[in-house]
Amino acid sequence: MEPKIQLFFSALCFCFVSVYGDTLQTYIVQLHPHGVTSSFFPTKLHWHLSFLEQTLSSDQDPSSRLLYSYGSAVEGFAAQLSETELQILRSLPDIVAVRPDRLHQLHTTYSYKFLGLSSSTNGAWVKSGFGRGTIIGVLDTGVWPESPSFADHGMPPVPEKWRGICQEGENFKVTSCNRKLIGARFFIKGHHVSSASPSANMVDEYISPRDSSGHGTHTSSTAGGVSVPMASVLGNGAGVASGMAPGTHIAVYKVCWFNGCYSSDILAAMDVAIADGVDVLSLSIGGFPLPLFDDSIAIGSFRAVEHGISVICAAGNSGPLQSSVANIAPWIAMLRNTIVG
Repeated sequence: MEPKIQLFFSALCFCFVSVYGDTLQTYIVQLHPHGVTSSFFPTKLHWHLSFLEQTLSSDQDPSSRLLYSYGSAVEGFAAQLSETELQILRSLPDIVAVRPDRLHQLHTTYSYKFLGLSSSTNGAWVKSGFGRGTIIGVLDTGVWPESPSFADHGMPPVPEKWRGICQEGENFKVTSCNRKLIGARFFIKGHHVSSASPSANMVDEYISPRDSSGHGTHTSSTAGGVSVPMASVLGNGAGVASGMAPGTHIAVYKVCWFNGCYSSDILAAMDVAIADGVDVLSLSIGGFPLPLFDDSIAIGSFRAVEHGISVICAAGNSGPLQSSVANIAPWIAMLRNTIVG
């Protein structure tokens, strides 16, 4: 091979490795809430994009790498970065922490029996009105709105403070919501950029708030479903199925997909739920415990609690192993789980 041709191919290979070898990963970038550089920009979104403008090469559109811009659950954003870009970003002012996007798995909460709640007229459960007038935000796999657990017969009007929406999508319309199921959204950007294509034997996903697996429908109805008489499993064990707070309104935030739940999507849902006006956040999601400063659920829930929102999480399905309880932040109320088969 001629020396000039050999040099050309060597340079071409070097460029190929430089461009494609440094693969992109999703990171959650936490900023100082009172960052000194924030005053230079008209909005938080512009501020967040400015960090990418300083990190990426001049010929790239910063918004093409931005997945989410957060403002309530955490001050910061989620973006796709290469290892080289990550090192540049870490050196910028007002950066508190940069964390890789983590994959969390589904959990399942237990029932009111574990809490010792009684249906007697003098009990706290009855005196609370079964949560009447409050809004539970459930982060999970979505919802099957046709379930009788979400019928709105006898439900009061939607609270005036509610600022959420019923987001349309695949097989899900605005009319899927009612006075019981008052809101539904889906968050898929973190999952979309981080996941391989589903295999042929996996359940087809609805790109909408509609539930493909049933887990979110289960947890939503467990938390706040209305009483459904003659409920059974294939005709067995007939009885009344009721959520712990059947008087509540429910807002569903779909953050979990065929392979789990990414922390970037979870934070985005928590961010929106706080702004929507929920009173309670319920998450049957997690893994093994992380240091609080590195745990996205702990960080987002702390901001939710600052806004007066109660956060309830499942404690995990792992064990019996030492240090296997998840969601251990002291501001989170943990519930016991059943094992998911």
